[in-house]
Amino acid sequence: MTEQILQRLDTIEKERDITILFSSESGSRGWGFPSTDSDYDVRFIYVRSLDWYLSLGEKKDQIDLAISDELDLKGWELRKALLLMKRTNVSVYEWLQSPIIYKNIGNFQEELLGITSQYYSPKTAFYHYHSMTLKYIDSYLNENTNLKKLFYILRGLFSCKWLVKQQMLPSMQLEPLLVNCDDAAVLQVIRELIELKGTKKEEDHAPTPLILRQYIETEFAPLKSKAHDVKSVKSNYQLFDEFFQKRIKGSTVE
Repeated sequence: MTEQILQRLDTIEKERDITILFSSESGSRGWGFPSTDSDYDVRFIYVRSLDWYLSLGEKKDQIDLAISDELDLKGWELRKALLLMKRTNVSVYEWLQSPIIYKNIGNFQEELLGITSQYYSPKTAFYHYHSMTLKYIDSYLNENTNLKKLFYILRGLFSCKWLVKQQMLPSMQLEPLLVNCDDAAVLQVIRELIELKGTKKEEDHAPTPLILRQYIETEFAPLKSKAHDVKSVKSNYQLFDEFFQKRIKGSTVE
C-alpha cells in the first residue's frame, strides 16, 4: 500500500503541477488504533509555482481526492497550512507527528517541529480537545459504545490531561499519552480494547467496561476548571515568514 500511495503522490505532483514537501498518515492508523477496514488517510503539504504566489487572484489552496473506500488523500498549500498552524490548528501538528511518513523533503518535518515552542499555544489546543471530547462523551459514551468513537474520547481526554500536566504539544499517538493514566486496571482495559479494535470493523460496537466509563467521567469532569493553568503562546510571525519564504524560494515549481 505504501508503494501505491507514493505512486499516487507522484501522479498528483505531475497532474497538479505542485511539489509535495511533506506527506504522512492521519486517522486511526496514525493514532495507533486501526480497525480491520480502516482506510488510509494520507495528508500532504505542497507548494506551487512562484507565479502562483505572485498573483493577486484568489485560488484554491487545498486538494481533496477520495481515490477509493480504502484511500483518501487531502493536501493543503503551504501558506494555508502555516496560517492554520499560527492559530494552533491541531490537524497540521498531528500530521507532522505521524509515525507513518511518506514524504519529507529537506527535513521539512524536523525544521517545522523544531520551532514548535515559538508558535504552538497549549491553551488553544486544550480547548479544541476538550470540546471534541465533550461532544463524543455526550453523544456516544454508554454501555455499548462504537469502538471508533470510544477511542476518539480516550485520545481527546488524554490529550487534555497531557496539556494540563506537560504544557506542551501532545503526542499524536494514543500510547505515549497514557503516561498520565495512573490506574493500572484502566490501562489494562484500554490496551485490551486496542487489541479488540484491531479485530473489528470501524462501525462495530463493544461493551464498554464500567471501570473505563467511570474513569472517563471522573477524569474529564474537572479538566475545564484547569484550563486557566494551561499556558497560552502568541505566534512568532517572523519565524513563520522565514520558514515560508525559504520553502517557496527553494521548492516552487519552475
